[in-house]
Amino acid sequence: MKKFYRFANNNRKLGAILTLTVLLLPGLPAKSQDPLYSQWTNVQTYFNPAYVGVSPGLRTRFAYRKQWVKLPNDFRTFRFDMDIAAREIPGSGGLGIMFDSDNEGDGIIKRSQAGLTVAVRIPIMQNVISQFGILSSFIQKKIDWDRFVFTDQLDDKYGNIYQTSFTHPSDEQTIYPDFGAGALVKFVQPTWRHTEIIGTVGLAVHHIFEPNEAFLGEESPLPRKYVVTMDFIIQDQMNRGPHKKFRTAKGGFKFNPGFIYKYQGGMSTYQVGMNMHKFPIYIGLWYRNDKLEFLDYDALVALVGINIEFNDVSRMKMYYSFDIQLSDMMQATGGTHEIVIIFSFDEMRLFGNGSNKKHKLTGNYTARRVNHNPKALECPSF
Repeated sequence: MKKFYRFANNNRKLGAILTLTVLLLPGLPAKSQDPLYSQWTNVQTYFNPAYVGVSPGLRTRFAYRKQWVKLPNDFRTFRFDMDIAAREIPGSGGLGIMFDSDNEGDGIIKRSQAGLTVAVRIPIMQNVISQFGILSSFIQKKIDWDRFVFTDQLDDKYGNIYQTSFTHPSDEQTIYPDFGAGALVKFVQPTWRHTEIIGTVGLAVHHIFEPNEAFLGEESPLPRKYVVTMDFIIQDQMNRGPHKKFRTAKGGFKFNPGFIYKYQGGMSTYQVGMNMHKFPIYIGLWYRNDKLEFLDYDALVALVGINIEFNDVSRMKMYYSFDIQLSDMMQATGGTHEIVIIFSFDEMRLFGNGSNKKHKLTGNYTARRVNHNPKALECPSF
C-alpha cells in the first residue's frame, strides 16, 4: 500500500505534490526536462557544444534564471562556462568548461553538472566553416528528504508538531555521466554598400545515451534533447584606410534575427525574434510558443543590455530579460527573470602571448580585406 504525503504549509502543496508524484510513485513513468534559457543567443554553448571556440579569444559567461516568481517553490538556474579558441592546434575549434546548477521546488531537488567540451573546425570554402563539438560531463542530482513534512507529523489543531516515523531512503543522490554533440555551419556573405551578413546554422543532440536519473532504484531515463538553431548578424562596415580594410561601424546598427527549436521527451518549443545593437545598448524582443500556431500565445521575452568596452579587444556585456506569460498562467506564476554577463578577450590565446600582426583586431571585429578571406569568419559574437 503506497503512502501519500503532503506539505503542512498550503503554499507549498503544489511543489510537494509534483515532487512526490515523480519520486515516490514508481508505477508511473517519469521523465524530466532540462532547464530553459530565454537568452539563447547569449548562452549558445548551453544549447550546442559546437559553439565552443567559434569566436576568437576567450569568453566567460555567467547566467542566472529565476522562473515563475509568484510561486513559493520557484525554479532557479545558474550557469558558468568558459571557452577559448585554439587555432594553434591544427583542426581545433576550441576548448571549454562548464558548470550548471538548478534548484527545483525551493531547493528540495538540486541538480549540478560539470563538463568539458572539445570542438574541431573544418573549413568548407573561402567564406564558410563548420565546427563539431562534443560535451562530456557528470551530473549529480540530490534530494533533501528533511525538507518534506509527512502526514504523521501533523496535528489537526497545532500543525507540524510530531516526529515522523518515515525512514529516509538511502538514495539521497544519483551521479551519472552524460554526453552531448553538436555541429554548426558559419558563413559570411557581403551584400550591398559595405554591409555583410554573418549566418550560423546549428544542430545538437543532448543526453545521447539517455542516462537513468531515478533515486529509488527505478527507471527514469533522461530523454534526448534535440536543438536546431539559426541566426544572422547584419552589420554595416566602414572604410579603414588606403588598404581597404573594414570593421564594424561603431555608430551604426547591428541586427541579430534568430530562431531556435527544441524537442525533448515528447514536448517541443520554439522561439523566434531579434536583438538589435547600437553601441553601447542592446534591445531585443522574442516570441516563444510550444505550438506552430502564432495566435496561440505562450510568452514574449523582452531584453535590454549594455556593452562596456575595456579597450579595443576586451569588453563586458550585461543582459537582462523578462519572460511575459501571455497565457492564463501569468496570474498564477508571474514572469521570469534572466541575467547574463559575458566577458570577452579577443586576443587571448591558448598558447602564446596573443599577438597577431597579420590579423590585428580593430574595434569590435577582426580587420579583414574586402574580398572576405577566411579570417572574416574570425569575429566575436553579437
